[in-house]
Amino acid sequence: MTKQIIQGPKLRFPGFSTPWVRDQVKNIFDEITRGQVLAVSKMSPVPTPIYISCLFITDSE
Repeated sequence: MTKQIIQGPKLRFPGFSTPWVRDQVKNIFDEITRGQVLAVSKMSPVPTPIYISCLFITDSE
């Protein structure tokens, strides 16, 4: 999939004026894991942002 320019909302945070881009997750992040423990050999002394998505399942009626 190639990057596509899409129309974003009219309200933008200051400093964000470039066009919105639609892309696949694998092209945005260096590594995608599934909640596994990260080996010490893969840890970095440089602070790295961590992005988390969650699925909440409840048994409510």
